[in-house]
Amino acid sequence: MKKIQKKLSVVLAVMMVLCMFTALPFSASAAEKTSTNKISVTSNVTDPVSYEYNANTKQVVVTYNLQAKNMILNTQGTLSYDSSVLKLASTNTRNTDFPVFKDTIVWNKTLKNEVLFNCSSLDLYNFKQKSVYCTFTFDVVGSGDTTVDLDVEVLTGTMADSYEDLFNGKDVDITYINKYGSEKADGAVFTAEAVLVQGEEPTTAPQPTTATQ
Repeated sequence: MKKIQKKLSVVLAVMMVLCMFTALPFSASAAEKTSTNKISVTSNVTDPVSYEYNANTKQVVVTYNLQAKNMILNTQGTLSYDSSVLKLASTNTRNTDFPVFKDTIVWNKTLKNEVLFNCSSLDLYNFKQKSVYCTFTFDVVGSGDTTVDLDVEVLTGTMADSYEDLFNGKDVDITYINKYGSEKADGAVFTAEAVLVQGEEPTTAPQPTTATQ
C-alpha cells in the first residue's frame, strides 16, 4: 500500500510540473494581445497626439485637417513614417487621399518611409470650413512605438475668391507657410487625428488638440 501511495505521489508531482510548463505559452500569448504600443501623429503645424495600439489593431487611418481664412492657391508637403511598423494599405485604393485637392495633387509614394506631394490650381481650394487636408491609411505590419509626421513646407493663400478674381486685381498672395522663407501669416489652423481599426470594427480615438501654426 505504501508503495502505491509513493508512486501516486510521484505521478502527481510530475503532472503538476508539466501543467506549470504547458501553461506558460498560453499566458505569453494573452500578454502579447493585451500589451500596447504607441503611435504618435505629429507635424510642424499641429500639436502632437498619441494613441495606443496592440496586436489586434489591423489598420491606422491618419488625418490632417485644415481651416484657412482665405482660399488656398498651392501647397507642398512630406509625410514620414516607419515602414517596418506601418505600410500604406495595399487592400485600400484610397490609402492616400486629398479630397479637396482631388485630381490636382501630384505625389510620390514609391519612396521608402515617405510620401511627397504638391499641388496648385488657379481654380483655388476652399478650406474656409474645416476640411480634410490629407488622409493616409496604413496596415499595421510591425510593433513598437512609432510616429507619423507631416511636414507642411508650403501653404499659400490668396485674397482672390475665384478664378475670375485672380485676373481682376485681387491676386495678392498670402504666405501661410514657407519653409524656405521667414514670412508667415496667421489664419491657417491645422489639426491631427487618427482612427484605429481593430479587426473590422473601427475605434475612434479622442479628439486631438487644435493648434495654430
